[in-house]
Amino acid sequence: DTPTIAISAVAADVTEGPDVYATFALTKTGESEVDGKVQVALNLGTGANAAEAADFDGPLQYKGTDGQWHDVPADGWIPVGASATTDTIELRIKVVDDSILEHTETFSVEITGVSELIKGTATAAGSITDENNGLDDTPTIAISAVAADVTEGPDVYATFALTKTGESEVDGKVQVALNLGTGANAAEAADFDGPLQYKGTDGQWHDVPADGWIPVGASATTDTIELRIKVVDDSILEHTETFSVEITGVSELIKGTATAAGSITD
Repeated sequence: DTPTIAISAVAADVTEGPDVYATFALTKTGESEVDGKVQVALNLGTGANAAEAADFDGPLQYKGTDGQWHDVPADGWIPVGASATTDTIELRIKVVDDSILEHTETFSVEITGVSELIKGTATAAGSITDENNGLDDTPTIAISAVAADVTEGPDVYATFALTKTGESEVDGKVQVALNLGTGANAAEAADFDGPLQYKGTDGQWHDVPADGWIPVGASATTDTIELRIKVVDDSILEHTETFSVEITGVSELIKGTATAAGSITD
């Protein structure tokens, strides 16, 4: 005659936002005239997309017979009162509305123990999806001139920097292009010795591909990608010539457009 208890997800696949809870239910089946207990635990899961403790704002909670929400004790045991054939205990956990761009993260709530008056074990899964409304977590990227006003000479590079602001746990891309400018004093393709280059996470310089797209890796709040382009040391008497490097596109995981100017002095 021992009652059984099972756990199920009610609204456990949630999107980050203010005051958002993932909810579950414990359902006891079988009449009893004595009280029991059930032990529950939050599982953060494993793997790259597992939720972390920092994704939750407080412990698991259960709704008591008084109609109020109570924190699940540290040992996980909560009361299951004597009742008619079927009884339900609501569970919930609040998720953090952070400012980090993340993959959808998975977790579960599990029955880890029962008293001798109840039997049953089970797990119910949940997930947290990053929000892109309200608080927008999408990192921004900007370009700036570092040492872009240069004088011709052997092995001279004009340098720029891409700065990403905003933490992310997923990779993105940014598209950059060299603008030769317009007018009598615009730089020409012949003023440069090779394409734009970027410094990769391996510490090496790589040519920017023909389509202009370069990777922006997942990182902490601020990250910088160095850019450079080599200028030709020619034997032509010229005016100071102007050019710029521009952000021409971003992936859906990054936002921002800007231009940084440079010049070549003879």
